[in-house]
Amino acid sequence: MYKELLQHASGVGQSSSQKRKAREKATHLALVKYLENDLMNIDETPLESADKSDTPIDSGEQFVWPWIGIVVNIPTSRTPDGRTVGA
Repeated sequence: MYKELLQHASGVGQSSSQKRKAREKATHLALVKYLENDLMNIDETPLESADKSDTPIDSGEQFVWPWIGIVVNIPTSRTPDGRTVGA
């Protein structure tokens, strides 16, 4: 997985295609730099496949793609002007 991610990020980052914006290329090149500098020394032993796991599969589990932060269960209150704010 590491090698595939590195290959994708470097391919997009070094792309000369006009359809890719500079910001997209820059974020991919930053990912390449992070992978090469910070993750290169991590032992590359493969993780156990999820298929081989004995844990039951929750078919109702929901995923969000692309990855984003989701904040839930935060107490909120409504201000006099109608806005909702975190308490």
